[in-house]
Formats: sequence, structure tokens, C-alpha cells
Amino acid sequence: MKKYKYITISQTDTDEMFGKHPVYTIFNNRGHDVLGSLTYYQPWKQYVASFTARAVFNNSCLLDILDFMENEVQG
Repeated sequence: MKKYKYITISQTDTDEMFGKHPVYTIFNNRGHDVLGSLTYYQPWKQYVASFTARAVFNNSCLLDILDFMENEVQG
């Protein structure tokens, strides 16, 4: 789990895997609402972000997601 100023990203239950790669969920810190997920996209051989329809991000949140994808997940 990695907590940033506005969001937290944590690995989902170990039973939920996308192939052999873990799935990560993005929550907001205020209401703990699910904002999206990070899953491994096999055709690109890297993690990608998918967001819920009502999720809104500023540049700080997007940079935090990018930081997590570059430094925390193993592709």
C-alpha cells in the first residue's frame, strides 16, 4: 500500500490476479471511494490505469499514479 496526499493505491486481495500480475486499486483518501485500478496489459507488457466513470484527477494525482506505476509495480 502506498499513501499519497489525495489517493492511496493498494494491492487487491491476493486471489485477484490479472494473469500472474497483481491488481492494484486506487482509492481517494477522504471517502475511500474506488477511483480506478492498475492492471497488467499483456499486449503492451506493462501496467495500465483504468478509471471509474466519475473519477476526476488533478495533475498531482496523475503524477502520484505515474510514480506508483514506475516505482512500485513489477511489470
